[in-house]
Order: sequence, then structure tokens, then C-alpha cells
Amino acid sequence: MAAPQDYAGLLDGGIYEHEGISYTNYGLKMVLAYYAYARYIMFSSVTDTPFSVVEKLTDSSRPVEASAKKTIYTLNRQAAQQVWDNVKNYLIRTRHPDYTGCQARPGSLRFTKIGY
Repeated sequence: MAAPQDYAGLLDGGIYEHEGISYTNYGLKMVLAYYAYARYIMFSSVTDTPFSVVEKLTDSSRPVEASAKKTIYTLNRQAAQQVWDNVKNYLIRTRHPDYTGCQARPGSLRFTKIGY
């Protein structure tokens, strides 16, 4: 990005006007945060607690069930999609110059892990 300040509204979000109505754009940072947290929960071997991140290794503890992790993963991905829809509306309503409006296949958003 040559001039990041030009994308502050897109990245950070904010309030914008469209046809006399005020709307809130949540921003791409929030979209990425939900997707990143969903992936972290699903594929990490640690457990988040209110005090820190821990890995349970004692004899009386057991790992979190995969179904519980999958539920949190799914809920965060759904939230990310809803926030993305909000950002997409911002791009369409403001006729953002970098948005072409191309149609993606449903469910085709994919992240790839780079490195180890």
C-alpha cells in the first residue's frame, strides 16, 4: 500500500453516509480478526482462559473436545462472514475505487498457511 492513510476507512471502519442514512462500516481488520481467531482456536493445542493461554497436561485434565473447538470455529467464521458483508456494503455504497464488484463463489474464501 503506497498510502495506508487512504485506506483507513476500509481497514479501521467508521460511520459513512449513503443516500442520507448513516451506516457503520466495521472494517477489514475486524473481518481478519474473526477469521484469524477461528483458525487459532481450531488448530492450536492451547486453551484460552480469562487469565492467560494454557496447555493442560496434568493427569486429571483432558483436551478440549474437537466438537467444542469446531463450534467456536464455525461461530467465528460466521461472524467474520457477517462483518465481511457489512464491509462489502460499504465498498458498494461508497463506490470504492479499488472494489470491482466481482462475484466470488459462495464459501470460496480460503486462507493458506505459509511456512511452518
